Amino acid sequence: MTPAEKEKRDSHFAKYNAEISKTATAIRNKRSKQETLERFERRNNQLEIGLSPIESTMIDFVPEESPAFSLRKNKEQAMTLGKYKIASGKDKWKKLSADDSEMIKLGNLTNDNILNFGEVLIGSEGTAILAVENFLLEDVLMNISTTSEKVTFYTPNSFIIPARTLIEIAVSYSASDIGPIGSSLQYSLNNGLSSFVLLSGKVSEARLVIPQNTVSLSFNPNQSDTSEMTSSIEIKNPLNMPLEFLWQPVIPENASGFGFSVRPASGMILPRSTLKCEVNFYPSFLASQNGEFKLVIEGKQYFVKCKADIPKAEVLFTDRKVNFGPIPLNSKSTRRVYLKNVLSNPAIFRFEQPRGIPISISPIEGIIPVGGILPVNVELYPTTMKKLEFSLVARIKNGDDSILRVAAHVQQPKMNLSVEKFNFNGIPIGCFKKIQFSISNPTKASLALKFNLKNSPFTVQTDEKTVSSLNLNSGEEMNIELVYRPMQVEQRNQPFSISVNNIDLGIEKKLEIFASSKRKRVYVKNDGQQVKIKNISDESICIKYNEDTNLLKQDDVFTSKLFGRQFLILDLNGNIFNHLIEKIATKINPMLEFEPKEIFFGAAPLNTELQGVIKIKNTFPEDCSISMREPILQEFENFEISFSENSSMSSDVIIVKLSYFTVEPVASVKTLEFIEETTGQIFTVKIHICCDNSLLTCYQYVAERMTSHHIVEQSDGPGRASLNYQESEEISQSRKTHSIVRARTKSTSISVSTEILSFSSSSSPHSSSFPVTLLSHEQMPGRAPSSIDAFGNLQADLVGSLEKWFSAFGWSSGPFPVSIPQTIRSLTSRAVGKTRGTGRILAGTRSQMVTVYDMIVNLSGRTIPGFPAGQLLPENKEEKRAQLLWQYGVILEVIKAQGGIVAHINSENLLELDESLTRNAKLDFEKRSHKAWTDFLLQVFRVFSLAKVEKYLPGIDASYIESNIYDKSEKMLLSWINDVFEQNRVALFGLERRTIINFDNDLRDGLVLGSLVAFYCPHFKEDLQKMFVSCTMAEQCLHNALILLEIFRKIRIEMIPLATQITDPNPITMLMLLVNLAEVLPSLKPIGRLLITVYLFTIKISPI
Repeated sequence: MTPAEKEKRDSHFAKYNAEISKTATAIRNKRSKQETLERFERRNNQLEIGLSPIESTMIDFVPEESPAFSLRKNKEQAMTLGKYKIASGKDKWKKLSADDSEMIKLGNLTNDNILNFGEVLIGSEGTAILAVENFLLEDVLMNISTTSEKVTFYTPNSFIIPARTLIEIAVSYSASDIGPIGSSLQYSLNNGLSSFVLLSGKVSEARLVIPQNTVSLSFNPNQSDTSEMTSSIEIKNPLNMPLEFLWQPVIPENASGFGFSVRPASGMILPRSTLKCEVNFYPSFLASQNGEFKLVIEGKQYFVKCKADIPKAEVLFTDRKVNFGPIPLNSKSTRRVYLKNVLSNPAIFRFEQPRGIPISISPIEGIIPVGGILPVNVELYPTTMKKLEFSLVARIKNGDDSILRVAAHVQQPKMNLSVEKFNFNGIPIGCFKKIQFSISNPTKASLALKFNLKNSPFTVQTDEKTVSSLNLNSGEEMNIELVYRPMQVEQRNQPFSISVNNIDLGIEKKLEIFASSKRKRVYVKNDGQQVKIKNISDESICIKYNEDTNLLKQDDVFTSKLFGRQFLILDLNGNIFNHLIEKIATKINPMLEFEPKEIFFGAAPLNTELQGVIKIKNTFPEDCSISMREPILQEFENFEISFSENSSMSSDVIIVKLSYFTVEPVASVKTLEFIEETTGQIFTVKIHICCDNSLLTCYQYVAERMTSHHIVEQSDGPGRASLNYQESEEISQSRKTHSIVRARTKSTSISVSTEILSFSSSSSPHSSSFPVTLLSHEQMPGRAPSSIDAFGNLQADLVGSLEKWFSAFGWSSGPFPVSIPQTIRSLTSRAVGKTRGTGRILAGTRSQMVTVYDMIVNLSGRTIPGFPAGQLLPENKEEKRAQLLWQYGVILEVIKAQGGIVAHINSENLLELDESLTRNAKLDFEKRSHKAWTDFLLQVFRVFSLAKVEKYLPGIDASYIESNIYDKSEKMLLSWINDVFEQNRVALFGLERRTIINFDNDLRDGLVLGSLVAFYCPHFKEDLQKMFVSCTMAEQCLHNALILLEIFRKIRIEMIPLATQITDPNPITMLMLLVNLAEVLPSLKPIGRLLITVYLFTIKISPI
């Protein structure tokens, strides 16, 4: 053996023996600690052995100066977290004994004396905290060092630990190479006793941990909204640095549809934290039930598969067959059919488009909730003459198709005219002649007539009104007039073109117009007082004006008092003509034209000045004097009227400014009367005023001012507070702390207390108490929020929440999908199966068809006396309109009697759309209808659902809160959540005091809602403590919202919002959620604890 080999062998033996010795020592120490622990547990019992100390040696307490004191008490009570002292180097330190060394404890170490850095991202610095506790009553010198260049300390190498103090030493490790961390620290105490601490950990590349790579989604049976399936997936960051992530869908090339989405699509996850991401599936017939996403982080990709579980469904048409009967060519014919979901699962459907059939189906696809009945509009627009018989097939996802037989007979449009030749012979210029004729519809289908007489001297009149189109129902006859008014000497021979359903039947029937004109025969002049008629022809003319008849020879002049008639009668050799009197100048009466003719003050909070402007067009020839009637002014205590400075009584346009201010709810329609003093004429203008302290009434006012106004809290004295909606400029930037004075109520039905909010110092106002401003990772930098966008988003979210709520809870027969305003305004009669063209209907369907009246009865719990429930409406349009207006008027009166505000709701805007309107008129009506139905349903929810909060929370008193935007029930909800949050904020989340003053910003982080759940359902505290307490990013708020939604599903909350409706809240949506929580949560609160101690394999019975 060579010397080199021998040296290598000896080195190997020495290293081996050292490892064996180290391992043996570690095993020995571990065994010794285990034996000591077992000995302690064996002897630590409550068995009495008859020993009692003598009185002189009894210890009532351990002095705080004793070192044993810190061993008796909790570390937070025994030790104070302090700072080290700088060692001077001249002090002398006594040598510590073995017992003294046991009083110096190192914390945050494992049993093997290892300080773990965890997993550290390469290229970063990992930090670990080494805690050193000095339980001695004297200072201790500590020297600490290391041989590794990658390890640094944030303390001097030598420092002093004060007596009875805990200090924390930050140890940093520079991660430059991937692999395990292997190093150590050496330390000594008082320049004597020394030991070491091993450093461990792992340096890794950027990575995330996904506990599950497959997400399953299904319909939640307790969720009213079936428009999407929701689940969540957790991603974990095990590293010491924040990581940015990005979700990307993996869409196959042949995919027919991809219905999955992940929220947030991108974001940031904090170091060593867990983040929940929301996975959604939007069910549709074409969307695949399987999807895949890839999670991208710094070049690495992780794949997650998604699967939507769509249960078996069965949907049937309520009608077996629909017969349109005779339908007109080139015209729309519409019937409404109904689909019913007969199983206990939501059903996804899509209609097949019949080939060669001119049909339009709305909606063509969608989801029907459990037990729901969905109205479907079927519209035919035939362009050829034929008999239509086809099957309308509704394909059901994971179910059998539903088939409806449809039949229709297309009829050729026909019309009958009493006159086919129209002769206008020798009509003098300035005269006109009418030929009356009748037109009738002999078919069984309706006709749409259009008279093509543009750029011609011919017009069509009916009831003295010029028309260009008419609608004729089956069998209807109408008398109309063709008028010829020549403007020049001419002779015409032209066809009379009448289009019927876009087919020119006038040419087909060879309708012709023959017309000729002559030069002017008379000259007519009027000066406003009298009319002068001169014969300018070369023949005599007999004229008749009013009751005067005269024969005028050539150049003769007839003078008469002006009676206001628009024409005079000429008799030319037996031919009678009507001559126009151009530009009639009647005696001008003083007139005031008002624009607009009615003033609508939109619903606004109390203590808010409402302003409006009236433009008065002045047609007086001279200056006029305008005043207001005194009795009318006395009715308006806080009403002010002022004229613009630039307006005078001689101006053509007078500007009148109106303002109204009230401190009490007002909803009325008043009439202002303007009096012109010189003539005594009275002109009226209607004023619609609506002021209320309810968020549900003033939602539009709030939505339009989301970026400029806020809820502001002010102190009104001891035990009083006010919450007012006002401009942000009036908000003090400095935030005041609040003192919470609890006033326990006498009622024992619910164990909550009422909070009285007051300022501890001054009464300076402040706005939302949400602690931080969220920084969304997806927000575009430099883009300011738009008030228009905010209004549109709030309006859309509000309508969606109303549709969801009323679809689920509006009727006792079960879910009925509604849309605002298209579906809800059509629910006027249970007419299914009773109209012409429907066959035998599905059993039980007629009793399940719903109306708006049924909704009111279900929510109020009582019937309306004298209301014709279930009665069919008249077929005559005018009679149907009159009855519907009466019905809506009765319902509005019922809502008003229950405390609702309905003065700003016009019954006419609740009617269905009139298809005869022009395109612009339809758009205008749709806007007004949308607004009216939104206001209507909000007031229904307010008086029949929100008002029940007083019954749900009988122990809550909100009388100490004054508000111009919240009513009694809304203030009770605020008081309730403030009280519960105050009781749970420290124990559950360790939060500072926060006052909730609104239903949006203060709830967006989910912590307030989490405290409500924890108070009534304490078994969910472990889940709730996974929420982020200090939310600085939108991703963290979404994480909290997903935790809440999982709990809501478990406790079967019916009004479950979307996660984004919590993180970006709409105040009315959150108000609806809180009403549901107030109804459900108090019934889930445990009434006590039952402790059962039982041995294995035994049974024990404990009474409750």
